[in-house]
Amino acid sequence: MVVGVGQLITLDSNVRDRLQHEKIEQVMCELADYPLGSGGVRVAYACKIQGHAPTYVAKRYVHQEGFLEDWIVAHVAWTMAEEYNKCKPPKKIRMLLPNMILVFNGVRYSLEEYLQGEWVKHNTIFGHLLTNRKTPDAFSHFSYQ
Repeated sequence: MVVGVGQLITLDSNVRDRLQHEKIEQVMCELADYPLGSGGVRVAYACKIQGHAPTYVAKRYVHQEGFLEDWIVAHVAWTMAEEYNKCKPPKKIRMLLPNMILVFNGVRYSLEEYLQGEWVKHNTIFGHLLTNRKTPDAFSHFSYQ
């Protein structure tokens, strides 16, 4: 565990086309030494912040310049999930809306609440189905329309 002081930036979730700071505070945080997982865009670490109840996933971007674009895409996906759920599908989509940034040791991380359980990837951005689940594919189709 790497322990130290970081800057926690809470963003205004209602502003979806730029990073609008709502609150900035200095926090004591613990970041895991080893990643929970990694991909071509992000590397994810377990993270605890003193005074905050949940454990977070701190996502470090492989290329920091992709941070803002990914933030905007996450907000678009969250909005699309709200619209999809209004159609009353058999199973609703729940998206985590990232609204916090941690700057720790000069590196910027996007923070999301850590969810217990096994993470399963159901499809790819290229349209390949990886499981037999219908809801992820239906949402992909809905959001593509």
